[in-house]
Amino acid sequence: MRIPLAPCGALALWSAAGTTTLVSPDDPQDTDDTDVEGPVGPTTCFPLPSSSPTVPEDGALDVFFKSALTVRFTSDAVGQGVVFELEDLLGFPVALETPTWDGTGRTATLLPVDGMAPDTRHTLTIHHGCGTPTTVTFTTGEIGDPVTNPAGLVGRTWDIDLASGTWVQPAGIGVLLGSLIRSYVGDETILLEVSALDAMAGTLDVFLGRALYLPNGGALYQDTCEETYDLTAAGGGSFQDPYFEIVSTTGATVPIIGYPFTLETMVLSGAFDTTGQDLVGLRIAGELDARTLAPTFGPVLGLGTNPSTLCTLVTSFNAPCRPCSSDGATFCLQVDLQDLEADLVTQQGFDFVEAPLSTCP
Repeated sequence: MRIPLAPCGALALWSAAGTTTLVSPDDPQDTDDTDVEGPVGPTTCFPLPSSSPTVPEDGALDVFFKSALTVRFTSDAVGQGVVFELEDLLGFPVALETPTWDGTGRTATLLPVDGMAPDTRHTLTIHHGCGTPTTVTFTTGEIGDPVTNPAGLVGRTWDIDLASGTWVQPAGIGVLLGSLIRSYVGDETILLEVSALDAMAGTLDVFLGRALYLPNGGALYQDTCEETYDLTAAGGGSFQDPYFEIVSTTGATVPIIGYPFTLETMVLSGAFDTTGQDLVGLRIAGELDARTLAPTFGPVLGLGTNPSTLCTLVTSFNAPCRPCSSDGATFCLQVDLQDLEADLVTQQGFDFVEAPLSTCP
């Protein structure tokens, strides 16, 4: 069987072995008959689970153009020759970075190198060796065109709903983490403000602060008795209109439920609509250290404060602790929370500074 190809160029198929298989297109002037034919993928079957095998799911709409794609298998598929292919509506290939895998080898994360075209149908084909490849078709949202007035983003603040979003990692226990956050968050959210932006230089910086709502549907206000986090100090960010990404290889701290959650090698990213009013596709990823989590959440789960006990629990959900980037100790969970909801805050006056300790309870 000849693999369907784009009209021009070569199609790069990413395999789970970390190598690229190049399939040459049909060319009427090509007379050497060297096109690659036959099945693509492993010779052994690596099935996908019957429930929620991919994110996004087949038929999904309004998918963020910079979203990571995840594929779940029922067994360890790393290095087994599984192949992933992403194409747009016209059949043109969309380049993917080398797949990354969770600690069990059952969940692959795929990142389009340059994102995907907005408002376009895409098809992900998974060659898993189980007969006919699995295809997943989804459509990206309208976000992706440049912001009309990038300078107008500076000083705007968004209210991030911590209980929203999709837990891509850790696979198997993301739902549990989400329920814990929902139980503790209550009326608390995170404020994100664009503190500086240089569209020509392609740089953007943000502040993060803890926010609360007054009781009975009252107004949003900033809790200045909690630390404000300037992510400029964590490494700054890049702005590729309308997309921004802040990467900190030394770690950064996010204020959640009154506790400073330190994420190692943190990534914070998202994109703005053309008006600069909507912030979508918000993603927070990095490492969570069980040694930090255990004192807070261990007693809630009836585990005590020993981080090893917490790691034993998450391992039972096929999400084992991994070596931490900071010191190599096996106490870290890979976290990837995508599509967080964020609403533009209309009121002004957030100064993103801490109040003097003498004025705080």
